[in-house]
Amino acid sequence: MSDQILEQFKKTLISFLDELISQFSNDSELIFMRIMVKDQISTKKLMNHFLLKLVEGREKIKERNDEIFKSDFFTFGKINGLKRIKQMWIRNEIHKDDKETIWTWLDVIVILCDKYTKND
Repeated sequence: MSDQILEQFKKTLISFLDELISQFSNDSELIFMRIMVKDQISTKKLMNHFLLKLVEGREKIKERNDEIFKSDFFTFGKINGLKRIKQMWIRNEIHKDDKETIWTWLDVIVILCDKYTKND
């Protein structure tokens, strides 16, 4: 079961990045991040990374707390694929509907992380 959850987690991350790339097409860091998630980083390593980040980030996601975009929640080692989006978010340059879409994606990622820990 956990292999299926890991596979869904990877697909979800790729779909999330695809959506971000379609909205922020000039952000080459997002494209690099997508390549890394799809082909370079093991899904289990990504999952473990998110699980660690959720220790502090879970409540911020649940509460829709913008402070999460000031933290290193979206940094994966040396990959900081959401740097531009974080800056735009902080400067309030992202439309309200787009923000809600990003929050919804984060909700899904949290759900998948929770399922993984229950089945691991």
